[in-house]
Amino acid sequence: GKILTHIVGVRTDIHSIHDTELTVRYAIQGRINDKISVRLSMAEAFKKPAPYIMYSSTALPGDTYSGISYQQIPNPDLVAEQLSTSEIGMRYQINENTSFEFIAYNQVFPRRIN
Repeated sequence: GKILTHIVGVRTDIHSIHDTELTVRYAIQGRINDKISVRLSMAEAFKKPAPYIMYSSTALPGDTYSGISYQQIPNPDLVAEQLSTSEIGMRYQINENTSFEFIAYNQVFPRRIN
């Protein structure tokens, strides 16, 4: 059987308001023996802001000068959130129906909507 497996993915999203976003994914999995395999993966992702965050507002009666308190203020200038993630894992196959996995991962948000 295969000892190493590689997976590569590229995705382009074109949006009429936001910039074109290109994301990449890569994974490699290796089998050490019949019971132990290891894997490494890296990926990028993005999430466009929801329309209600960009364009809607919520106004409630409040104790401001005008008597209106804005709980949510629209922001049409928001940009997509970005995420970079990496993962490393090891699987030990105890028997046909049982395995043990150890996984460590890291996520970085270079651009996040708060």
